[in-house]
Amino acid sequence: MPEPDADQLLRLACLNYTDDRPEFRAQANAMIVDRPELAKSSIHTIAAVGDVTAAHDLLARDPSQANAIGGPNGWPPLLYLVYSRIGGGSGRSAVEVARLLLAAGADPEAGFLWEDLPSPFTALTGAFGGGEQGQPPHHQAQELARLILQAGADPNDNQALYNRMFEPADDHLELLFEFGLGTDIEGAWRKKLGDAYPSPTAMVQEQLRWAAAHNMPDRVRLLLEHGVDPDGLGYHPVYRNRTAHQLATAAGNREIAQLLADGGATVTPLDDPDRLIEACLAGDGDAVDELQSFAPQALRRAPDLMVRAAYSGRLEAVRLAVQLGADIDATTSRPHKETALHAAAQDGHAEIAQFLVDSGADTTIRDRSFDGTPLGWAQHCGHADVEAVLQVASS
Repeated sequence: MPEPDADQLLRLACLNYTDDRPEFRAQANAMIVDRPELAKSSIHTIAAVGDVTAAHDLLARDPSQANAIGGPNGWPPLLYLVYSRIGGGSGRSAVEVARLLLAAGADPEAGFLWEDLPSPFTALTGAFGGGEQGQPPHHQAQELARLILQAGADPNDNQALYNRMFEPADDHLELLFEFGLGTDIEGAWRKKLGDAYPSPTAMVQEQLRWAAAHNMPDRVRLLLEHGVDPDGLGYHPVYRNRTAHQLATAAGNREIAQLLADGGATVTPLDDPDRLIEACLAGDGDAVDELQSFAPQALRRAPDLMVRAAYSGRLEAVRLAVQLGADIDATTSRPHKETALHAAAQDGHAEIAQFLVDSGADTTIRDRSFDGTPLGWAQHCGHADVEAVLQVASS
């Protein structure tokens, strides 16, 4: 049975966090241009396009439509609104339609469990956007998020935090802190999921560990200013029991290591092989030359040094890893067994990818978790410049 046109419009208009190609939004906009009446098919299409007048009139007649479940995803209107990436233009405003929905009783904590995992994709998550594929935020993200928070949404939104942690902008954190991020709030999803949902304290501590490991000094400052424990351990198993300071040092992020030390973090002294690893990842050629004799011990301790150098985003770190004799095709031990080329592809470092290719890196190695080549990772993450490098190298 063919999909109803209104459902197709909603499916194309909204992020789904499985297959979010930009051309889908273009197709949705084209459908509205060709058949404007589709935008008024239901409260769900009205919300997705942000038609203020249509929303006002429908909700005035039947306020229960504010929580009506429908459309291809079985969502209430607020979710179609915040996950939509179309709209704008005369007579359209997602913020004003959201205001009408919330005034009529829409649930500000509406959400769904993606793939049935215990990390809800909420209305806040949809407004903020972001994610592993770099999904865009809603074009009225901050205003929508503020409105939803004012209506009672829990600021301790783990999926929203996760999705936005990949990019350096911190406007979402500033807003969430304004409404109590990191404090114990008995939100609807915490009641539903119990211990399967991380505590607010663990959420912000995990944000600090990620920022420390990924060289985001402004975020580290912001989190410390809001009282996040510099020695907190978060919840994600990939970092095990390492503190933010240990992660910053292990990644060669010296500015962040100093910020954390100044903020009261416990500092663990390094021996000479670890000093060499840190110097390599920091891109400190003079220190590497001074400590070069410890290379054999350092490489035994860090067989994945090349991958870590690529993740640092510092081309000089990768050059120094080559100088030290690190295996250019080494893989991580966990969680995905990816190579340095995978790392460059994921993070969009085209210059590093080119250097690795020129240095003889194997472009055909597949990771353990997703069975993907570096080219596949670049495509998944939307890094066209890295994709171009790897296309040429693979031809």
